[in-house]
Amino acid sequence: MKRNYYLLIFLFVAFLANSLPSKAAQYYMPGDEMEPWCGGPKYYEKWSNGLPKDTAFFPITVWYQTPTSGYFYQKMGVNFFTFWGQPAATTETDLTNLKKYSMSGITGYTDMYLNSVNTSVVKGWFHPQDEPDNAVSGTQDPVPPANIISDYNTLVAKDPSRPVFINLGQGAAIDSWYGRGNRSYSPQDYIEYCKGADVISFDVYPMNLTPWVSGVDATWKKTFMDELSGNIWYVAKGIDNLRKATDYKKPIWAFIECTNYNTDPACKLTTVETKAEVWMALIHGARGLGYFCHILRPNVISSGVLNDAAMKAEVTSINATIKANAPMLNTQTVSNGVAVSTGDPALIVDAMVKRFNGYTYIYTVSMRPGTPTATFKLRDFVGTTSVEVVGESRTITAVDGVFEDTFTKWGVHIYKVPTYGDPLAINEIKADQSKFVIQTTGVAGEFAFESNEFISRLEIYTVSGAKVFSQSIGDTRGSIQLNTQNQHILIGKAILKNGTVSQKIVIK
Repeated sequence: MKRNYYLLIFLFVAFLANSLPSKAAQYYMPGDEMEPWCGGPKYYEKWSNGLPKDTAFFPITVWYQTPTSGYFYQKMGVNFFTFWGQPAATTETDLTNLKKYSMSGITGYTDMYLNSVNTSVVKGWFHPQDEPDNAVSGTQDPVPPANIISDYNTLVAKDPSRPVFINLGQGAAIDSWYGRGNRSYSPQDYIEYCKGADVISFDVYPMNLTPWVSGVDATWKKTFMDELSGNIWYVAKGIDNLRKATDYKKPIWAFIECTNYNTDPACKLTTVETKAEVWMALIHGARGLGYFCHILRPNVISSGVLNDAAMKAEVTSINATIKANAPMLNTQTVSNGVAVSTGDPALIVDAMVKRFNGYTYIYTVSMRPGTPTATFKLRDFVGTTSVEVVGESRTITAVDGVFEDTFTKWGVHIYKVPTYGDPLAINEIKADQSKFVIQTTGVAGEFAFESNEFISRLEIYTVSGAKVFSQSIGDTRGSIQLNTQNQHILIGKAILKNGTVSQKIVIK
């Protein structure tokens, strides 16, 4: 059946109100497939006193710092504190100081904090024991997961208005960690541990582990030390493992090393590795980020990072980038948005695609030492597009969505490109130009068309003006395949050979 659309300049407002996709849906492209998602800031809506639901907030925390240091960490872009003291030693002054520096956080449960006039500072409760998956001192057995689940239920009963946090050890990232004693090589345990918290974090510090040395280190340590030492991609592996253990339904946070905490000259942590670890975690789906700031030897200095000018500056820069990108990081990842190749299986570049407010963001990191040149292929991009390399004062030209870039060792790049080229506002189509409407059923479909004149190019837009399709035709008729699962109404424009717009088109 044919429907003629001639100089259709308006749409019925009531029909649009019921049919338009949500604003979030308009960020995406037809054909986008989404990664599993714990819900972003919306995840915390179930707790009235939990973390901020603001999409501009991305949790950046520090581990076990004094609230009086909040001033310095605030200047570094930290917005959250994780565990600032044993419950028995906490005071009202702690909350007052955190509030003074616009900080909130999580700590061990106390009735005092629950009933404090500053209780709004507390956004969650930390589990009674850190790294319960490690063998308990003097034994070869970790805390049983059943105990963790029982403690969780106790905390929830005391205060159901806040989430419960747990921090797990490096066994979450690497099975050969001998510190788990009898439960080494037992990754299935983490499914159970994750049932005992609402938000799960873990820590693994590859640059603070030296390679195994014969005659110095016990032979039984060799497998673990050889596997982890210097291999910072285990941060990403831990994220992957815990996301899977939670069936992708709970947020996973990662703690990142930013000090040589044993002051071992054989450990060579630099700002480059710290930055790469951060972005490996984020690109693999971390929903929060933390820093381990301590020096442990020869004396304990909890705020050791503050004494390292270069690392302090780098962490401040990293945090500023995360804050600027929080609205994008708080959206669901497009799993099929880009394909990446280096031409060398030993050189891996990982990428994460976000779409936001008319732009596509590609977050990338080199996952292995080396200097790869990566080729990126953006799905369904056509024509020539300028790709901004964010923060680097340069651009790259992409042709039909393909562009290349070179990475330094552990390099990180962020790319930004208009999702639909230069957006066209529908009201910019003049009154003497023809436009036609495709009403879809929410499923992929083929649309045949014909015009009274020769068509050079056919373009399809959303009602908000975002281009979703553009193809050369070179005929008076043809057909196109549109994946319209994210759109209910599409507006088309047929451009003639001489550049004018067709005055009549028929959709079959």
